[in-house]
Amino acid sequence: MNNFNLKLLGFESYFRDLSQIYLNKNLPNKLIFSGRRGIGKLLLTNHFINYIFSMNEQFAYNLDMNIINDKNKSFILLKNNSHPNFHKICKEKDKKYIEISQIRNLYNFVNKSSFNDELKIILIEDIENLSVASSNGLLKLIEEPNKNVHYFLTHNSSKSILDTIKSRCITYRLNLDNKYKTEIINQYFDENIFDELSEEFKDPFLTPGDVISLIELIKILDVEITNLTLEEILQKIIEKNVYRNKNISVDNIKILIEMLFIKKYRLSKNENFLKLTYYFNKKFSDIINFNLDLEIFFLEFKSRVLNGK
Repeated sequence: MNNFNLKLLGFESYFRDLSQIYLNKNLPNKLIFSGRRGIGKLLLTNHFINYIFSMNEQFAYNLDMNIINDKNKSFILLKNNSHPNFHKICKEKDKKYIEISQIRNLYNFVNKSSFNDELKIILIEDIENLSVASSNGLLKLIEEPNKNVHYFLTHNSSKSILDTIKSRCITYRLNLDNKYKTEIINQYFDENIFDELSEEFKDPFLTPGDVISLIELIKILDVEITNLTLEEILQKIIEKNVYRNKNISVDNIKILIEMLFIKKYRLSKNENFLKLTYYFNKKFSDIINFNLDLEIFFLEFKSRVLNGK
């Protein structure tokens, strides 16, 4: 998802609270932004970071409209990951976890003087991806008193994190009203694409981030999005070996598989299908966790689920 969207939608009340707390000089220096995958946790965090950094700059953040001005200096520096008072950590694409080496590099940033003695901000995306060692390393860091350093951590609320980290942070539990989904998705693609989608991809279960990722996957497959079924898109994924593409997250393919199981169970109401769902969910998780070949999984999935044998 493009986390530098200039207009903030759906989180205006959270933003007002955060900005007022900051202006009152009461902002906790360790915050967790927790919510479902794809609702916009990182988008809210990026807007708040830009608000803080651009406050005394020309073209500062527009607080009345919740819009980032793309001419402000901090926006340009943050977008290029070159802001001297900002450090970001996320899981690298070819890794299973945020590794301890990334946390060790963070020590240097924390201990060096900030540029112009301004506030330093550390953003860690999806802290559920921290390894045990990196979690413990982060814990040692956040326990150290440092008023000039703020930690903003995003968290997928469906995944667990260390209680010791949670206990040392203030958690913002984020929810997004479903009414914003269409506008967020259309804004992202700069076209009225949501209305063109098949009804199967308008499930309330899906967050805006889920739908955006699925539309991008459909575009890679180069198939017509109108009237597209779950069975058809999964058939294309298998036929074209898209699951081998390192630029495509297997999590997005997993969402499609889960949606298909839900669809088939709703239609069949067959309890035996729940056993099949559990079997394939466990097999998929084992393959990801142990870095096994997905081809065998998809061959069996195609035979037993898509072709119904």
